[in-house]
Amino acid sequence: MTPYSTIFKSFLRKIEDKDLPLFDEYEQREILTGYLNDALAFIELDGLDIKNDLSDRDEDLQEFNADLLNCEIEVIAMYMVAAWYEPKINSLENTLMFIGSKDERWDNQKARLEMLMNVQQAKKLEARKYFVKYGYKHNSYINEEQS
Repeated sequence: MTPYSTIFKSFLRKIEDKDLPLFDEYEQREILTGYLNDALAFIELDGLDIKNDLSDRDEDLQEFNADLLNCEIEVIAMYMVAAWYEPKINSLENTLMFIGSKDERWDNQKARLEMLMNVQQAKKLEARKYFVKYGYKHNSYINEEQS
């Protein structure tokens, strides 16, 4: 069994978030679980075939019922980073910065939003690269050929 906290720790080592520590423990767990669920959806939508069944989990105990491999934990954590960027990209702050009088210029905000979107996309690509390496390592056909 792999507790969600193991994946959360890996995720938290990959980000710097000034707001997350301001929430109480229950709220933090809810937010992190939301990022986890988003990450699992990204994995499913990208058609990644993880060895362990990621849908086999206990929400009450906050754990996967399988012992996830370290590389599986890293792939999930990387997708959580991509999920973490979603609210930053879609924030009201970014939207409101584009609304103003005709004399106001928001070039920097546009560049900031584009940068956030590019970083999010790069994180998804990095997670997919991790998965490709994972796939080579756990491909039974390739392993049989090498034996």
